[in-house]
Amino acid sequence: MTNKNIIFTNNDLKGNGFEDAIFENCKFVGEIQFVNFSNCTFKNCDFSQGLYNIVSLFNCSFPESKLSNIDFRDINIRLL
Repeated sequence: MTNKNIIFTNNDLKGNGFEDAIFENCKFVGEIQFVNFSNCTFKNCDFSQGLYNIVSLFNCSFPESKLSNIDFRDINIRLL
């Protein structure tokens, strides 16, 4: 599944799981919680406007993505 040029909020993501998904030129804003990402690629995405609470990122990659000023509250990360 490829997601391009989308601004994601918690309402879009809450309670969902994504596996082998590609996110390209996407932005994640506001409080993002209760979501799992597994084997996903985030290409040129902006995470800088989000607060991440109870989020899992397993074996994900972030080429050319903006990861500055991220606020993690309760997150599980295992990178490639």
